[in-house]
Amino acid sequence: MIGLALATYGLARTQFERTLSMLSNFSIKAKITLMGIAAALGMAAIFVITLLASNRVDDATTAAESMRGDIEILSTLQLTNLDLLLNAMDTIVDKDEGKVDPERIQSMTASIGYMRENVPVIERMARKLGKQSAIKDVKGNIETLSKGATQDLIVAVEAKAKEDVFAGLDDAIDGTGEKLSVTFNVLSEAGQAALAAAISEANEAAAQSQQSTIIVSVVSLVIIGFFMFLGGGGLGLFEPGGGAGEAGGGIGLLRCGRVGFEGEDGHGGGLVVAGVHGRAAAFRICETGLNAKQS
Repeated sequence: MIGLALATYGLARTQFERTLSMLSNFSIKAKITLMGIAAALGMAAIFVITLLASNRVDDATTAAESMRGDIEILSTLQLTNLDLLLNAMDTIVDKDEGKVDPERIQSMTASIGYMRENVPVIERMARKLGKQSAIKDVKGNIETLSKGATQDLIVAVEAKAKEDVFAGLDDAIDGTGEKLSVTFNVLSEAGQAALAAAISEANEAAAQSQQSTIIVSVVSLVIIGFFMFLGGGGLGLFEPGGGAGEAGGGIGLLRCGRVGFEGEDGHGGGLVVAGVHGRAAAFRICETGLNAKQS
């Protein structure tokens, strides 16, 4: 096993050295082109990652906002249902008056209207949350509640019906209202869970986008730096070997040479930089043309 691993390592190293040698022999134009391609690919990758993450965040945010709006409607439906039940119970309590307060009738009618108006919202939420079974009787319950509270109860009060009639109406209205309340609660709880999941999805997408962008940026910089290293000899940034009187071979970073203008005495007047030869990891700055001629 160890021999196989060493053999594989040797082959990989040999192939890498061959590839490195081949790339180092590219022309300056080719090397610059490769650096440009690496930079362009890195920017394109960052753009694609950002676009995909942005779409994912937008979808999650849209889903969260939609679910939040539906949950608010469910909360209002709960209050509307409770308000209707309270009006119906107050009407039964005041049955001896022989007539129903017009404001109560108006309030109960409005409550039923609001429930009917939002049946599509209830059905949409049930489909999203997989709770279709919880709403199978919602339309029928709304209509039963409407008949009991806004029709039968009013007729019974005006007819001064017997106690057992009102007891039956009380049970029917209260029972139907309780069924609707359970339906709204089931959808609301499932909606809250879905809302939390959508918010978590949006946060996770944003975090992954940031991480992916950092990784792609670092990889792009490494690739560009690699090609700059390979192209250094041709571009004058890196030059192999050491000069006379300098230690060892290796790679020299900006070897000493004349930079700037030519003085009247024939010596250069600029600064020349040399450094990093062999294992000597140091930089030095050489001045030329500023001292007397050497014999």
